[in-house]
Amino acid sequence: MTEPIFYLAAAVRGFGADPEADTVVAQGGVVTDAGTRSQMRRVHGSPRSTHALPGCLLLPGLINAHTHLELTAIGPQPYGGDFVDWVAMLREQAPGGGPPEARWLTRAAEQGARAAA
Repeated sequence: MTEPIFYLAAAVRGFGADPEADTVVAQGGVVTDAGTRSQMRRVHGSPRSTHALPGCLLLPGLINAHTHLELTAIGPQPYGGDFVDWVAMLREQAPGGGPPEARWLTRAAEQGARAAA
């Protein structure tokens, strides 16, 4: 069996890891575990190989990580399966019921950025 490799990041999301996770373990090119550094050392011992990725967020592959911070102000909305109706509903949520003003979009995006931090 190949030796585990630890990837040390600022944060890890997905992989079933807890919210404090900052380490991904891979063996033979496959992710086998994720958690905090101390958890991973307890489970896997001290690794011979580590890769430090400061300031990075590790996510599982095939996650669409794009966001629409400008939609933060309206909160979660139901989607009934019709994209055109959904976009019309979004427009109605903006002040004045039409295309949102730049100032409203900026405040909503700032709110979303704060919530994501």
